[in-house]
Amino acid sequence: MQLHRLTLCAIGPFAGTFDIDIERLGASGLFHLEGPTGAGKSTLIDAIVFALYGEVAGRSSSADRMHSNAADAATTPFVELDFSTASGMYRIRRTPKHERAKRRGNGMTTENGSAKLWRLLSPDGSGDASDPMSTRVEEVGAEITRIVGLTHEQFVQTVVLPQGEFATFLRSTPEVRRELLQKLFGTEIYDAVLDRLVDQRKAAKQQRADAINEVSGAIRAYSGAAGLDQSAEAALSACEGEALVDEVASQLSQLSLEVDAAAAAAKAAASQADLARIDLVERQTRERSRQRVIALRRELASIDATRNEQARQSVALERALEATRLTPMLDGIVAAEARHDQAVAELEKRREHVSVPDAAPTGWPQHERSLRDAAAGLSTLDALERALPARTLAVADLARTRDEAAMNRRDVDEAIVLAPQALSDLREQLSAALAHRGTHAGAVAEADSAAVVLAAATALESRQAAALTAGAARESARQLAQQRLADETDLRSRFLDGMAGQLASALVVDEACPVCGSREHPRPAARRVGDVDKEAVDAAARRLADATSALSEATAEASGIEAELAELRGRSNGVSVADAQSRKVNADLAVADFDIATQDVIRLESDILAIEKTLAENRTQCETLTAETTRLDAEVSVAAGALETDRKKVSESLDGHATIADRVVALISEADEWHRATESFAAVEAASADRATRTGEWDGALAKSPFASRSEVVSARLSDEERGRLSREIERARERRREIDVELASSELTTVTSDDVIDVAAVERLAADAAAAHQKAQQIAANLRQRFDDSAGRGHAIESALALQRKVVAQTAPIIRMADLLGGASPDNAKSMSLPTFVLRERFADVVASANERLSTMSDGRYALVHVEDREGSRRAGLGLRVRDSHSEKERDAKTLSGGETFYCSLAMALGLADVVRAEAGGVDLGTLFVDEGFGSLDPDTLDHVLSVLSRLGTSGRVVGIVSHVPELKERISERVTVIPNRDGSSRLVVSA
Repeated sequence: MQLHRLTLCAIGPFAGTFDIDIERLGASGLFHLEGPTGAGKSTLIDAIVFALYGEVAGRSSSADRMHSNAADAATTPFVELDFSTASGMYRIRRTPKHERAKRRGNGMTTENGSAKLWRLLSPDGSGDASDPMSTRVEEVGAEITRIVGLTHEQFVQTVVLPQGEFATFLRSTPEVRRELLQKLFGTEIYDAVLDRLVDQRKAAKQQRADAINEVSGAIRAYSGAAGLDQSAEAALSACEGEALVDEVASQLSQLSLEVDAAAAAAKAAASQADLARIDLVERQTRERSRQRVIALRRELASIDATRNEQARQSVALERALEATRLTPMLDGIVAAEARHDQAVAELEKRREHVSVPDAAPTGWPQHERSLRDAAAGLSTLDALERALPARTLAVADLARTRDEAAMNRRDVDEAIVLAPQALSDLREQLSAALAHRGTHAGAVAEADSAAVVLAAATALESRQAAALTAGAARESARQLAQQRLADETDLRSRFLDGMAGQLASALVVDEACPVCGSREHPRPAARRVGDVDKEAVDAAARRLADATSALSEATAEASGIEAELAELRGRSNGVSVADAQSRKVNADLAVADFDIATQDVIRLESDILAIEKTLAENRTQCETLTAETTRLDAEVSVAAGALETDRKKVSESLDGHATIADRVVALISEADEWHRATESFAAVEAASADRATRTGEWDGALAKSPFASRSEVVSARLSDEERGRLSREIERARERRREIDVELASSELTTVTSDDVIDVAAVERLAADAAAAHQKAQQIAANLRQRFDDSAGRGHAIESALALQRKVVAQTAPIIRMADLLGGASPDNAKSMSLPTFVLRERFADVVASANERLSTMSDGRYALVHVEDREGSRRAGLGLRVRDSHSEKERDAKTLSGGETFYCSLAMALGLADVVRAEAGGVDLGTLFVDEGFGSLDPDTLDHVLSVLSRLGTSGRVVGIVSHVPELKERISERVTVIPNRDGSSRLVVSA
């Protein structure tokens, strides 16, 4: 990966826009980022990492600090980076989360971060020479990881080595190294191959297990079908191959003989059952005939006993038929009498409602017609009466409209009279407002000047307290840093003094000493009270780093506030906040007076035009309202007179009723009662005549019948259902006697008598026993046949399962052997190391060898990195690392190195990584490397050795950026980016290339 250009705006301490041509700057292979502590050197490293991953380089920092506090609120912060990998050239642009002014209204709002990614089609990416790839933050992050081939954590271990984290790879665990090396060297293919082989081995072993289970299942199925007990099944399962097949064949042959014997026994039992069944049928038939004779004779005796009842039923049936003939005539008389009684009752009811005479109604229709004619004559007055309420409301509405028109005319007259005076007053106010409006320009200028002075005075007063606080914080941070330095130095010294006790506490009997290699430990050193472990030293070092960083930030904060105070004193001209506020209030009041005068001019001009327009409209409206009032007076007078005349007509025709409609209803109701009385009288006369006629006819018919009275006829009557039932019972008894006689004379019943004795039960028992014996023999034969058929089929299944097992074992053997060999589980794998681990181990060995070439120069031949065989569980990992000290000829953990030693060992490791990666095809190209600080921990000779190594990198196409404030670097490296702090707390960049 190569970085080409970095552009940043309003980022960290850089309030403006700055552009760095990294490709030109690193043409010689080495460039320097220098500047005072806290000026913003590390911000450039953070900007590169933020552009790619949306996060800063150091784990102790946050991306929230990316937006510059010194930048204008209207400026949008961003970082833009051009870079290239093996897949092409790209440009990425990110904006951090920041506060900006609201587009509408006052105040600030939060703008979320954004990201855009392009593929560059030309080196400068101008015009149409770029291809947009994504504008979504999540998608851009995924694309960057794919393009670069590294995660954020891996990037800051290999390309950008920030403060406090450049030794991460050197001190990391083998597991962390494995993950990073896989990304760098692109060895995921070996893991994929091994994973594929492991999956195939798992599938192969499953196939073998399935084949074995298939054979076992076939044996269990055969044993169940053949009815074998557990011991026989176990004996069969112990057989293998052809022995198993032969044993199954032998068992099937024996079972076939048993099937034939059972079939012969079933055939003999069938013949015995047939003979017993024939004898039983004959005896059952004779017994049924005897029982039938007994039943028929008993039924015949019962029929003979009911002859008298049959004769009585015949007489009752004949009288019922005669009564049925007279029933219609009898029902007619009853109905005529009921109609006569109902008509008489209805006539009496009519007499209660109308006073009619008892004589015939000769004049009743004429009286009814006179009442209806009187009701019809009132229809005209009824309609007139119904219209009176609506006409009354109409006259009232007309009068109200007339009164409203008169009132409106009076209001308009009053408005016409008042308008001239109002116009005169408004014109005077307009003249005064126009005169006051001419003082605008001076008031606005004075207000602007007062605002500038007040803002400066207020900020000066506010920041003076902040300056005191920042100074105190700087002093506190300095004291804390000194104390933390003393603590760290003391703990490290105590740790080194107690190193022997710590190593001795970890010794194990019969295991090699990590220092001398001996397996005997005659006099191990003891731990002392007050000894310090490595974790305490590391914690003190972290606290020292935090205190140093806090001191840098506090110093930068105090310097920025002091520069800001000087600028504010110049802008405020020595004016106090109170005086500036008073001057600002007076100027604002003057501007406000002008604004009020301007608004008054606009309002007064509008009011004058409105009054003039209203006056003209009122004069026209007054004329219209006068004519309307005169017309409405005439209409009200005419309508009221006509209404009073019609009311009088209606009142004279009420005849004691509340309304004309009530009188009409009363007349019609009375006419209806007279009509119903006439109809009731006619109904009584018709019913009397009908009753007399029917009575004469009944008396004649009764005299000719066998009955003496109406009651005898009623009691003799039967319903149709009862007559039918009697008729059917009489005929059924006669028919049944004839049937019994015929059946008793048949040949089947004449051969037996009721006294015969037939023992059917004994024969039934013999036949049942023979049938049961036959069924049992049949079941035994069928079960044996089914058992033989199932066993034969299961025997063939065993042969098929055995053939499949032999085939599966032959097919899976190469896969299992290869997976075990490459996975480190095979005895043939002498190192018990998997293929991916072996590949990474070899690459890591190359990295260590390449790193030692530079480390030898940097450490003046004292230190060398040693690749050791560590373990992961039961297998070797091969990614362990220790440091050999030639002075003591001992190896030790990299975590025990001092700050300067850790720095140049880590730098050598990073350069070694880049060398080996560039030599490999398919990995991640590490073409650019940034080292943030660490050079200050080197003595002059070691610094000279390190720079000698770095200066030779340009010949291999590598670029290294050094971030440091060490003066010797400025003298040795001509290509540089200088960070210069401004007096207002911001910083600027100067590029020398």
